[in-house]
Amino acid sequence: GGVTERNVSQITSLEIKSSGPLLLEQEGVITAPITIRNNGKVYLSRINLSVTTNSSELTPSLSDYYVNSLNLAESKNITLTIKAKQKPGRYKTTINGFVERPPYETSLDVYVDIAEKEYQNKKEIITKIQFAHDLFKENPECLELDELLKNAEIALNKTEIPKAASLIENAVQSCRD
Repeated sequence: GGVTERNVSQITSLEIKSSGPLLLEQEGVITAPITIRNNGKVYLSRINLSVTTNSSELTPSLSDYYVNSLNLAESKNITLTIKAKQKPGRYKTTINGFVERPPYETSLDVYVDIAEKEYQNKKEIITKIQFAHDLFKENPECLELDELLKNAEIALNKTEIPKAASLIENAVQSCRD
């Protein structure tokens, strides 16, 4: 009996695949396709799936937690949904697959980055502030407009994106005039 067991474990394989790190904003929700594939040489039956996370900042769920069976090279697509809370950072979600027959288990770690709200817009504003600073350095007569940039930075820190953009725009325009 022992020899057969070993052979079965060498030819049993279940693969769980995802598209890589996920990025979402604070309090955001993202869905990602997950592929469960029998890449071994035996028929798999009764596959139980679970999803866990290393942080209370994430609430992960799967569209399916059970796959009845997978033939050789057969795949099943499911959806991973993740809800984020407040704290920006990188977190880990793990999808576990447990095959009842023949017994086999595997897992996949999916990394999730929570970015602060308005992350993309903030990046653009920071670039514009840098541009304005450089412009003012080249034009010493514009240095008095630096106060507008300080106010733009304050607005940015409060996530007042339109106000920050308008302050920078005014400062740059005044310098060019």
